[in-house]
Amino acid sequence: MSHLIYLASDCPLEKVENAHYQTKLLSVNEAESAGIRLPDWLDGVDRDKPDTVLWQDKDPFEEWQREENGGDGYDDDYSILKLSDSVWEIKTEKKYQAEVAWGRYSEGRARNIIAYIQKHLEQAEELEIWSLWLGDGCGRPRVRKEQIALDALTPERLEKLAAAPLFEKGSTEYRIEGLPSDILQELGDCEGAQYCLVVAKE
Repeated sequence: MSHLIYLASDCPLEKVENAHYQTKLLSVNEAESAGIRLPDWLDGVDRDKPDTVLWQDKDPFEEWQREENGGDGYDDDYSILKLSDSVWEIKTEKKYQAEVAWGRYSEGRARNIIAYIQKHLEQAEELEIWSLWLGDGCGRPRVRKEQIALDALTPERLEKLAAAPLFEKGSTEYRIEGLPSDILQELGDCEGAQYCLVVAKE
């Protein structure tokens, strides 16, 4: 299972690429000119052939280690990119969806995402922020929606949303998504939870 946070809107969502995970495809000569250490087995490869070496400007584990040692990490270490059409667990009815990939919560990243939402709400009436677990094995999630004003969206609200549990007891709000009755019988009382903050323009 993996956790997913995504944004949904009736207006297109601007793409934000992670500044720390830019990848490039280089020739062997370009890679050597950039100071990249290459494995010996590349010696026999055409040195000018493009798209031979995949290069990334940051060790993927560096940020994780930094946070494990008590640091907050980099505030711009996140991306907001179009959500794959293959994610079947999506419950929003809004046309545009984008995944928020930030590794883990930090206050600085949360503030940047709030600034992104503020800018987006200059053109849209509202924006949904969803939190769910993919592949929880339950076909009828409880959908918990809460509407808030933009000025009530704080880093703490995003932190709480990012930490939302897979299952929640006692909720009265849920949807049954048209699954066949035999599958619903097998699922019994198994109900995953999806959480949605609807942020409204002031």
